[in-house]
Amino acid sequence: LNEKYTIMIPGPGAGGPPARPLAMNLDLWHWRADALIKERRKDKVTLGVRILRHCISRDPLDPRAWLILANYEITAKNITGARWLLDEGVRNCRRSVDVHVAAGRFAQRFDKDYRKAVDLFKRASEIDPKATLPVLELANLQFNLRNYDSARRVLLGALQLDARHGRAYEMLGRLERERGQPAEAVRWFTEGTRVDSDNIALWQGLALAHEALGHVDEARDVMRQATSMPSFSNNSWLYQTWGSLESRHGDPVRAEQLFDRALKLDPTRGAAWHSWAKLCEQLGEYGRARMLYSHGVEAIPANQLLWLSWGELEASLGDNDKARSLYSSALSRNPRGPKSAQLWCSLGKLEGAVGNATRARECFATSRQVAYRAVDQALCTLAWAQFEAAMRNPPKARQLFEEALTAQRSLKSIWESYALFEELLGNVGRAIELRQRATSALRRDADSPANSLALQWLKTRGDTTVVDPQQEPIGTLLDQAGDFFRKLLTPPSAKPGGASGTTVNLMAGEMGPQQQQHQQQPFYPAVPLSPPQQVVRQRARQRRARRASREVRMMAEYVRTRSQQQTPTAQEKNTQSCSN
Repeated sequence: LNEKYTIMIPGPGAGGPPARPLAMNLDLWHWRADALIKERRKDKVTLGVRILRHCISRDPLDPRAWLILANYEITAKNITGARWLLDEGVRNCRRSVDVHVAAGRFAQRFDKDYRKAVDLFKRASEIDPKATLPVLELANLQFNLRNYDSARRVLLGALQLDARHGRAYEMLGRLERERGQPAEAVRWFTEGTRVDSDNIALWQGLALAHEALGHVDEARDVMRQATSMPSFSNNSWLYQTWGSLESRHGDPVRAEQLFDRALKLDPTRGAAWHSWAKLCEQLGEYGRARMLYSHGVEAIPANQLLWLSWGELEASLGDNDKARSLYSSALSRNPRGPKSAQLWCSLGKLEGAVGNATRARECFATSRQVAYRAVDQALCTLAWAQFEAAMRNPPKARQLFEEALTAQRSLKSIWESYALFEELLGNVGRAIELRQRATSALRRDADSPANSLALQWLKTRGDTTVVDPQQEPIGTLLDQAGDFFRKLLTPPSAKPGGASGTTVNLMAGEMGPQQQQHQQQPFYPAVPLSPPQQVVRQRARQRRARRASREVRMMAEYVRTRSQQQTPTAQEKNTQSCSN
């Protein structure tokens, strides 16, 4: 090859180096280096990296070596090295769309430099105006930032470039579903399955959109049609999604069959292990749930969600030592994973519940440091503020509430928790002011399509049944351990002998008769329950009642102990009166 296929490569431009001979065997060298690195053996990887460096020295204008080396460094957790390689690749390969797109993804994911990512995607589009990849990446960035109008315009432009691009239809369907328009989502997903029937995400999105509309039978038909296709008949992702759908709509037997099918096809499908275990928890089969969590973490040790859910199960059953061990095991295996903030926060709540206040504060502080997104940091700060409120430390709690609002002002739960905290301290005027600030802040966010939740809340005004989708990254952060502080912070007006008959909780404001009547109306169209669904719902209500009664007993014991520790003696009272 070196003798027969040597060609002349032109220089970069006028005044640059002259044309130089280059052997055509670089294609073979790139292929060989990529294969060596994928073997994941130390000697093979070292040889592959040496070959790629040789390719860069022979032709720095070829983008393949830069991209392969950068991907290897990202896999090896060498973020600094990957950043340098991508920057050098952009500088040398100025006409490469792939290098610019890869650098934009890196800036978006690791550097959080969204302005740089947008600039790189736009430059990639200028290099090749007919390329759809940079356009879709730009739309995905706008979608993640909740700039839905901008993302929609970009996606419609991508469809003008390629009307048969399945990913554009899929992103448009997801966008409409996030904006609360499931009917529009069904239209886009249906059109996408017609032009690109091999895109599995389109079939899954279509089923979920039908479910959001309340058309459960249509969703089942979509999943049945997708799994009957030869290309998807052995796809564990579809079976896991179908099983989750059946578990949500009262057919646990069918759901378990589908989860079992998904795990036989792919034992490393963490979502299937998690969904199956959660189904067993709903049915009250805690032993089976433990077994599934155990098998799941054995198959996928780095899956933090399985460790977290297992720890929450043990904590809800009163085995705090086991829960602490599970949280610690998850953090030791993957200290910077996507659920690290939630793990540290749950560990802090656990330590606070057993009386280890110092350790709890350390865990809360660590959870804020490792939080991946601003909403994660805000919710961890909120949990810490609730803990300080429970420990009767108003100055620190007030400071943490303000920090949580600085991190994420569009979370209704932060505003309501802060307002109720001030109300407990007797600062009624301050509580009213906070609720007014919350209304104005959420209305400003509602004017922009970046926050559809705020718009929904302002439309329903007082409907506390609407769940904030931005709380999903933290999962059950405020569900189980948060109940501990919710009961402690119940204001006097919410008690049976209070001044008014309204009910107040930590996550919602006061509700009058009209608001209570509106709260009973379902947010989505009601779906009639089958007998298996009714059994599942009844067992879930019984479980919640048992858990609430257990937590009330724990709360009473905790408050009684704290009050005994803080009750002053007669001598202390005399000293205090003299000092006054």
